Amino acid sequence: MATDEGRYTVDSIVEIARSGDVGVREFTGAQGEEVPWHRHTEVQDRCYGLEGLVRVESSGPGGKQELLLRPGQSCVLPAGTRHRLTCAEGRYAKYLLVQVGRYDFVKELPPA
Repeated sequence: MATDEGRYTVDSIVEIARSGDVGVREFTGAQGEEVPWHRHTEVQDRCYGLEGLVRVESSGPGGKQELLLRPGQSCVLPAGTRHRLTCAEGRYAKYLLVQVGRYDFVKELPPA
């Protein structure tokens, strides 16, 4: 099990690279694990599906949206966007997360 400074627990987090305001990490989340609802003040997230099916939920002025990432697919979550990531089906899901900007993690309540 891996934690992100105690904010949440997933199966594994592997830091691939970090330099200045750019970070690249590989996440593996088992069924039932999640990166909970949060946002970043300055960080843009780009998620790349690697294995399994990753559920990316986001919430903003346009309402709540859900995207299912399959291997080879990607999405961008602009800074300020409330979002969470989970394993959508199967035993686990793996994705690559590229973050650009000064990192922070602001916990958010689930959208109503």
